[in-house]
Amino acid sequence: LSLFGLLARLAAVGLIDHDYYQTLARENRIKVINIPAKRGVIFDRFNQPLTGMGEAASHVLGLELVYDESLRGRPGSLLVETGADGSIIREIGRDEPQTGESLATTLDKGLQQKADALLAGRKGALIAGDPATGAILALVSGPGFDPNSVEKYLNDQNSPLFNRAVGGVYPPGSTFKIITAAAALEEGKINEDTLFKDTGIITVGAFSFANWYYTQYGKTEGEVGIVKAIARSNDIFF
Repeated sequence: LSLFGLLARLAAVGLIDHDYYQTLARENRIKVINIPAKRGVIFDRFNQPLTGMGEAASHVLGLELVYDESLRGRPGSLLVETGADGSIIREIGRDEPQTGESLATTLDKGLQQKADALLAGRKGALIAGDPATGAILALVSGPGFDPNSVEKYLNDQNSPLFNRAVGGVYPPGSTFKIITAAAALEEGKINEDTLFKDTGIITVGAFSFANWYYTQYGKTEGEVGIVKAIARSNDIFF
């Protein structure tokens, strides 16, 4: 009875289910190997690669979120026949990967590194731009982080993953005086001969504002015109 059972099973495997097991065997010896695509390179304005530059460009390379698809390229594949031990017997077909597109930026790698060194890991941001074109030459947020070890910064109290250069909200300070001056000149409210007397403190309604020169040194600027007001960042004038 045992011998009969074995013979019956042998007949079933060899004859009845022959095609099924032959298909399994054929599929088992054919293997698809994925071929990763070479990623595109992000360059600065002088064709210097920005990737691999650590904390100095850790935040600015976040633009990969937008350009990741084109930078990534398209992976390829290799179809091979393998032996019972998994070794490759022969190559059947190949689909070559497509290298990702490179990306040129307006950044200056040297200036980016210099800005990072000046910030020295302190909380803050440093941005350098070309006033003629508006191009960003350097953009650093501090403290930075190692792009290869993001996980260890998730609970860091200094929030190094937060991009202070583009995500922070700060009062504009005296830089806004340029806008005030341009608006007043354009609207004809003042001209190059307009003078205001700096008395140290100016009162507007219920509020009083002191000029920095008066607050720090107890002195006033006297008669102030638009040129002197900008040069001295005079709070009373503006």
